Amino acid sequence: MSQSTSRQQHPTAEEAVVTGPWWEGRTRQIAILIAAQALYLCSLSVDLTLSGLIGYKLAPNPALATVPFALITVGSACTTGLASALMARRGRRAGFLLGTGLAVVGGLVSVLSIHLNSFLLFCLGALCIGFFQGCAGYYRYAAADQVPAEYRARAISTVLTGGIIAAIAGPFIATALMDVTAHEYEGSYILVSVLAVMSMVVVLFFKDRSVVATPPAGQAQQAEQVEKAPEMLSRAAILRQPGFAAGAFGAGVGYFSMMVIMTVGPIAAMKTGHGPDERTIMIQLHMVGMYAPALMAGILIRKVGVGWLQLLGTALGIAGVVIGATGGSQFNFITALTLVGMSWSLLYISGSGLIATSYQAKDKARSQALGEALILGSSAIGGLSAASLLQFFGWSMVNVLMLVLLIACGAVTLAHRARSAAKTV
Repeated sequence: MSQSTSRQQHPTAEEAVVTGPWWEGRTRQIAILIAAQALYLCSLSVDLTLSGLIGYKLAPNPALATVPFALITVGSACTTGLASALMARRGRRAGFLLGTGLAVVGGLVSVLSIHLNSFLLFCLGALCIGFFQGCAGYYRYAAADQVPAEYRARAISTVLTGGIIAAIAGPFIATALMDVTAHEYEGSYILVSVLAVMSMVVVLFFKDRSVVATPPAGQAQQAEQVEKAPEMLSRAAILRQPGFAAGAFGAGVGYFSMMVIMTVGPIAAMKTGHGPDERTIMIQLHMVGMYAPALMAGILIRKVGVGWLQLLGTALGIAGVVIGATGGSQFNFITALTLVGMSWSLLYISGSGLIATSYQAKDKARSQALGEALILGSSAIGGLSAASLLQFFGWSMVNVLMLVLLIACGAVTLAHRARSAAKTV
């Protein structure tokens, strides 16, 4: 097989980044998805800001304080497959409406849990928000479906910019409303249900106008050859594919370290005397760090490649946890959370790019599912273990533990780059 044919079958992440004007006639649908993404992340930012603090208040043991937030990831992981199947049968809008409906329920259950001082009910509310997250994760793919292949990267990145709006507005509104009722934080979770209702109204106007690409000459024959392939690779074989291990490990470390630092940061800040306004700024800048790099990720991939992008994400994470480990001032917390958020963004994007170029067409579904399982599993473990790590080791030592993981991530990335360079010589 020629090199050009191989590149057509397995395009690199650099080749996947496309620039150009928007596809005419799809602006309204893209705008609807941007609004839906912003409303979804605004509601999620309430849990980012408050769930650790409320969990610490309601939990029978402080080590369980971050369980509600971890259940958001668990709920999301359990829902993604079911949401995909529903959308395949009933369309994207049906899945989006289901997600927003579950978010309404999750917000109201959380309000009831605070009113009754019930940790179990609060966990149930968080799980419902996780179900919402599992459905809302398809907003960016719905945007990609609206335009031809050469414009899909721009459609995805544009929808993700809704996260910047949420990063600024969400934590501020959540904190501003936490004392509007007799029970602290009830108003914030009423906001979750209100935002979910607004999301429901927005997605009602969404019309799925997917663009079906016409297969180029010769692709039908290639597809037929793939269908005749004897069998798919086993999961163990997939893990040995070039790039898959480095990509999954990098994205997994990024998710784990982000979940731990983001979850315990506000609790540690509260313990060291930082007030609600200071903690709100921490979460706001953390979320800006998580989503702002998406604006430049495509350019960076095209300029330096996914390997260097992963190393840059690792370096930002190392800088963040080193600063976090050195003290408990507002500067330490804000800088640590912001840099770790940026690290997550670049590690997730680069890791996904490495995974996406590690398999053949016949192994696509299994490879993507395995990659998602590893990444979401890392996120869930980080959320579930965060409070225990803080209780037993303290804020500074938690950052040191994340430093060890990030150094290992850098070593794996460098080893993969060295192997790739050796194969091209």
